[in-house]
Amino acid sequence: PLSLFGETFGALVVGYRREYPLAPRDTRLALTLAGHAAVAISNARLHRELADRSRELERAYEELRWSSQAKERFFASLSHELRTPLNAILGYQSLLLDSVAGEVPAPQRSFLERAQRATQNLLHLVNDVLDLSKIEAGKMELVLRPVPLREVVEDAFAAVQPLADQKGLLFRVPSPAGLPTVHTDADRVRQILVNLLSNAVK
Repeated sequence: PLSLFGETFGALVVGYRREYPLAPRDTRLALTLAGHAAVAISNARLHRELADRSRELERAYEELRWSSQAKERFFASLSHELRTPLNAILGYQSLLLDSVAGEVPAPQRSFLERAQRATQNLLHLVNDVLDLSKIEAGKMELVLRPVPLREVVEDAFAAVQPLADQKGLLFRVPSPAGLPTVHTDADRVRQILVNLLSNAVK
């Protein structure tokens, strides 16, 4: 029998052209040959499996490399497509607030200032999301400074207010005037609040 590690996967058949009296050494020789043949066949199978697996890994690596390049191209394209219009919007908002096209009435100015802050927040988020090096490094840098929480809360509420208005939801800031100044990253806190508030509106 061709056996290895308790598994029998074939047999070595020895035939003679004429009558031949078998001796014990003939049996031992046949068993030795069968043992070597079993090892050789097993090694050949392993080699073939390793070759197949190696080709699979090469294909997977090539697909991964192509995917990584496609991701880089996607982020580069998306970066341009998102940042350009956002910067244009900020530019037009600044021109309006600077009264380049005429004086903006106070009620409209308030809405315009809110829109500008929301656009700036969105641009910060886009810059963070599209910073591929930070994503691949698995870390996001914090910019810590003294931050009046009142401004962060009001900005977050202002960003989500239109969504609440569309759904006819009562949406108000519960007296943020008494909120303290804290040492934190304003953009991150604002992002967290906007996410929580957006989820609440949804």
